[in-house]
Amino acid sequence: MRVLQLLGSRNLNFADLAQALERDKKMATAMLRYANSPLYRRGKSIDNVREALNLLGVTNVRLAVLSNSLKKFTVNCRNEACNYLNQYCMAVATLTRQFAAVSGIGQDEEMEITAMMSAMESLVLASNFPDEYAALFAEAQTGESSLKSLERSYFILSEEKFAAWLARHLRLTPLMAQVLVTLKLGTPIRELKSSVEIYCAMIRLAQTVIQEHALEGYNIKVNDLTQPRQELQALFQLSDATIAAIFGNCNQILDAIHT
Repeated sequence: MRVLQLLGSRNLNFADLAQALERDKKMATAMLRYANSPLYRRGKSIDNVREALNLLGVTNVRLAVLSNSLKKFTVNCRNEACNYLNQYCMAVATLTRQFAAVSGIGQDEEMEITAMMSAMESLVLASNFPDEYAALFAEAQTGESSLKSLERSYFILSEEKFAAWLARHLRLTPLMAQVLVTLKLGTPIRELKSSVEIYCAMIRLAQTVIQEHALEGYNIKVNDLTQPRQELQALFQLSDATIAAIFGNCNQILDAIHT
């Protein structure tokens, strides 16, 4: 929690952050693993937290910390649903970052972090109600209903309020929190007039591509898709060829990031 508090501070002190990470052995290990992944490694092994911080920068440190925090939600949940949702979050985040980078709009790292949180409420439910959620997961495997629609019917919860609570708990930025809540509303995005609309449209594009093309290992419908892929990619002027090229390399990218 101390690490999350520091990352959420407007006056972040790297020395304080390094000390907090060094006290949290699991978090420090995750940070070093992330820094030594093929995507970030710069020819030599990174073997201490301070080097990792200098290499990754604040945004990627926040990504690694939040990724590890997501895993903590499922530490006692070893069932199929938890594993699937964890990997799904990573896939959406990875595609979102790649699409954002290619589109040239910037903020690709921040979008990746936000996208990784886009199904966090499902992870919490799967972890805290494993038997009930296993039944929903099995029903979703038939392909008739999405996990989200089944969650709403069974748990009778407000996804927007749940997402807002989790965003506060994880000390996400106000922009990230607003994006996560807006995603749950499902309102189609016609123009990119604000950062919230840009983030939401890019994350939805990643979700849509994964579900439309059934990325290897992701054959369960998680979200109710409210907007056609062609409409979303047109907002960013991304061609079918560009989408296909990034999609084709997604497994390789995921392996690089999460080694």
